[in-house]
Amino acid sequence: MDDSQHSFSRGEHYLVAAGFIHSQGLALVARRALSKSIAPGQLHLPGGHAEGREQPAAALRREIAEEFGVQVQVGDPLHVFAYDVSGHYTIGIVFAAALIGPRSALHLNPSDHTEILWVDRDALD
Repeated sequence: MDDSQHSFSRGEHYLVAAGFIHSQGLALVARRALSKSIAPGQLHLPGGHAEGREQPAAALRREIAEEFGVQVQVGDPLHVFAYDVSGHYTIGIVFAAALIGPRSALHLNPSDHTEILWVDRDALD
């Protein structure tokens, strides 16, 4: 397949950074608001789209601060994924991350999420 046949070259493309945020043996997942266009009501690892030329780790730090009101320390990439929704091709990078500060500092932004859960890492399969 040449580049002209691939959706990445035909449509818009985006970069998503997500965090595998762990604390005390548990991982943070959040339920997306029903108003979200992609995966409404679904559990996901928190994160979001990079803006402009923003580096993925910086995008993850910004998104976590905006959506949950906390800071994270971003570690190494753990996983890469991709999806295409109506010609909008997205590449995602999941980073190891750790909260800076207590879990109790997390807060919900209802326009982004309806629930925050700490789950056993084995439950993520």
